[in-house]
Formats: sequence, C-alpha cells, structure tokens
Amino acid sequence: MRRLLVLLACCCSSSPPTRPPGGLPLQARRGLPGYPGVVEPSNIDCRFVGPWGPEQPTQLRFGDEGPVYATAFQTEKAQLEISGTSAFVEIEVEGYRFWGHVDRPVLHPARAFVLGGYLVPGFHATLRPVGARPHELAVEITPPRFVKPLSPPREWRPCTDLGLAYGEFHASSALGDASGDGYKLPASTPIALAAAHGGPPVAELTFGEEAVVSVIEQRGEHARIFVGDSYDHEAGIWVVGWVARSLLVAAGGFGQSGNWSMGSGPPVSSGLSRARRHVRCTHEVPLIVELAGERHLAGAIRPGTTFGVTDGPGDTLDIVLDRVSIQLAPGARPMVKQSAIAACTDIPR
Repeated sequence: MRRLLVLLACCCSSSPPTRPPGGLPLQARRGLPGYPGVVEPSNIDCRFVGPWGPEQPTQLRFGDEGPVYATAFQTEKAQLEISGTSAFVEIEVEGYRFWGHVDRPVLHPARAFVLGGYLVPGFHATLRPVGARPHELAVEITPPRFVKPLSPPREWRPCTDLGLAYGEFHASSALGDASGDGYKLPASTPIALAAAHGGPPVAELTFGEEAVVSVIEQRGEHARIFVGDSYDHEAGIWVVGWVARSLLVAAGGFGQSGNWSMGSGPPVSSGLSRARRHVRCTHEVPLIVELAGERHLAGAIRPGTTFGVTDGPGDTLDIVLDRVSIQLAPGARPMVKQSAIAACTDIPR
C-alpha cells in the first residue's frame, strides 16, 4: 500500500517489528502454471474476510508501489491480507474476483478494548494498520475532535481484536463496570487527561459545549471519567482517564448514546459492450490484466458469469467488463486465454 507510513518504534512500548519465520501460511497461492505472475505477499501476518465498505480504498495496484490498474465499487466480499507494511486484497464483485495491493485499508474493532490507555473504540470506529508481524498488527486511530493527543495513539493488537465487519459489543465492556454518577465538565477549557492515576497527561480535552461525563472512580484530587461518543458521533470512540476533580460539577442526569449510519457507495460503473461474442463457462476462468507493458494474473471470472469476448493477440482474447462495478485504468486490457474458454458456451445476445 505505497508502504504504510509510520515509525513503528513509536508504537507504545513495543519494540520495532521483527520478521520471524512464519505468520499465517498461504492457504491457496493464486499463481497458475502458464500464466503471468501474481504480485502477492510471500507470507501473511494477518488475514481478514468480510465486507469491503465504502470507507475502504477502491484502487487496486500491481505491487506495493505499482501502478493502479483498476478501481472497484460496491464490492460484495473481500479477503484482506496484511504482510509487514503491505496490504493485499482479493475482492468479489458481480461474478468476478480481482486482487491487488491497496493503500491504507480500514479495520473495525471485533471486541471492546482500550487503546493507548484512554481511547475505547466503539464497534464502528475505524483503525488503520501501520505495520504487522505474525498474528499482530500495529494500528493507529484518529481521536474524537475534542481530544488532542500528546503523542500519536498507536498500539500493537492481536489480529483477532480486529475485523472488516462491525463487532457486536458495547465499548463500556472494556472497563468492566463503567457505571457511575453524572458530572459536567466546562466548555472551552483545556483539561489534562491521564491514563493512570497520578500519571502524566496523555491528552488534552476541550469541549465545544458543557460536557456530561460519567465518573466511575474518585481518588484524592482526581476522578476517573468515561466520556461517551455523543460529542463526536462520526469518530465512534469513547474516552476514559483521570482528570482534576475540581473541574467537575454534579449533573442532574446522565445518558449518552451514539448513532451512525452508512452512506451510499460510489455509483456503479457500466460500459457499452463492444464484444464480438458472449460466453458462459461452468469453470472459473483466470483473468489477465495488462497495463503499460506489465502483465499479471489479476483475478478470475466465476463459473456461470456471462462475459463479452473480443479479438486479441496470440492465445489471448480481450474481454469486455460490461455492467460490472469495476473500472479499469486507461490503457488497461483485461484478457483470457483462448484455451481457457474453449469448452464454454456461446450466449446469444
């Protein structure tokens, strides 16, 4: 993914990632005899299967630093593979599989946890992987608008803590019993927040309006608070930490809730068919894409999918991606081998 840019040594107290042998084994290599190569990871540190939402990158690349060969919309399902600082995805879209490297994919929490000692991502919060080692990811998160972190919130998490789909949990479960009395914090006042009692500040809170928070513990001159996501619905992140008790004023009631809905994705692409014939196969057909003299095995046509075929050089035939939610880069040519469709059925159009 144009390399996931980060100084991994900054991730909490963890050491920089090492690359011991292992990670997840490749269950099925995509390369096929007699076909151009596939630029895919040599090993996988974390693998995720699930939906590929509108917040995800849409451009597929030949290689980590390679050219964009396609842009996909309204993907049905995806398999994301993270290897070191690279991300590779295989998507399913309307009878086709395409794969390639992507920039800055998004993950969601699969369960409740505290990140950086004070941020509690809700089920729809977004985290970005910035590096990986076997079975672990270094992730970063953008805090709510009212939070100013003193250092970038990054942390190593087990791969199982994250996923492509929304998890089913409540953020407060990361703290055990997070119930408490309601108090108010002043508006437009910088408030130092510590992750541990008596510890140094990790962030500064500044609310645009008087904020209602839950006080879950009091100790001496400090109180531990829990701030819901109502003050930045879009971020979907709760905040926990210690503040000065002198800033708190008792509130008459307490209750906050977050609400979020997904917007619609990009429009579906379509094209005017220039196919000489249309065929349908009972087997999967390997899909080759050529761009700027570079040719790779980039996907497959699923069994039962009707597709258009034109002329092509040698043993290859150009195909037409009609009524498919994917747009190839200018100059990119999708192709199949004539031998791969020899047994397929011609479909009258």
